[in-house]
Amino acid sequence: MKILLLHNYYRYPGGEETYLRLQRDLLVEHGHDVLLYTKDSATIESTADKINTAVNLLNHTNTHKELTPLIESFKPDIAHFNNIYPHITSGAYDICNVYHVPIVQTIHNYRYFCPKGTLFRDGAVCEDCVLRAFQYPAIQHACYGSSRSASAFFTINRFIENLKNHFGHIDQFVFPSPFTKKYYIEKIPSIGTKSTVISHYVKDYHAASPKKNFFLWVGRMSEEKGIIDLLTVFTKLPQCNLHAIGDGPLFNKAFTYNKYSNISVYHHQSHKQILHQMRKARCVIISSKWFEVLPYVYLESLSTGTPVLTPDTEVFHRTIETRQSYYYQFGNFDNLREKIIEIADIPLGTPNKFYQEFKHHFSEESHYSKLISLYNHLVETKK
Repeated sequence: MKILLLHNYYRYPGGEETYLRLQRDLLVEHGHDVLLYTKDSATIESTADKINTAVNLLNHTNTHKELTPLIESFKPDIAHFNNIYPHITSGAYDICNVYHVPIVQTIHNYRYFCPKGTLFRDGAVCEDCVLRAFQYPAIQHACYGSSRSASAFFTINRFIENLKNHFGHIDQFVFPSPFTKKYYIEKIPSIGTKSTVISHYVKDYHAASPKKNFFLWVGRMSEEKGIIDLLTVFTKLPQCNLHAIGDGPLFNKAFTYNKYSNISVYHHQSHKQILHQMRKARCVIISSKWFEVLPYVYLESLSTGTPVLTPDTEVFHRTIETRQSYYYQFGNFDNLREKIIEIADIPLGTPNKFYQEFKHHFSEESHYSKLISLYNHLVETKK
């Protein structure tokens, strides 16, 4: 099968980039012909870059110019989209529709309702734009790219996209978690009949490794991830050690916490180095203050068999490893602190069922089986 994968890289790489890499590798390993069409937000630097991006966001000229000959030459059976903003744009849906290429869109965030994509602003969950035809609060608060002008262009574009029903071209929405699917369908009931859940997957990274007495945080250092809140918690827990690894807009602020003897903040490391730390950690912590979709650090923690402390939201509901010690009340960092103290008292190496949770729900085999079944169904339907 010929599969076209499309993705606009973020300025700070994250889970979507991980998914794209794993998705491509998985499909190639199973003998499929895979072509990547990618753009990168990091190329937007000068004023001219910003103007050109804004113009293409509204009229899709660059997208049509590049993607049309690519589809004509490659002739894909399926087009699978991840992030389309700001370079690829919804104009890519139109082109695929003209050439009768089935469209799959994986939902990694809440961008369809929220220009920022996170439903998060000023330290708390924000749903001001969710049901608005014109999402003007995003302009008031400079939600897209921390810029009112960028937010205005994006919001106007979204208004036009909805008027032209660009998203009606999508044949199937894929959600990594039941929670995200439920949230979307509650807001857009019309997509219910073309929505499915296919959880992300990771490789099996389980390997025997002696545990050491530190907690681990890995991710994009931004407000919605709760990294500064977590670091503040550990300043009051001198008996507990934290290693924090990542990059992002709050990295410089996070780095100042290295002045505490129990806190070590590292710039983004290689995947191999992160897995090494993860296997040795007492516990991985997810401190997110937004509604996570399904973070890869969570799946990799399960895969290594390392305990993970998560918010008690539906996304992290576990059916095998159910001990309440590893859940804290969403948004309650006092409760998170209590759970850290509780976990710190558990002897290192105590058996757990996190690896079994991974094998049951997030294996490579399960993901491929569901994904290729969906592709085959859409190809047959489009004939």
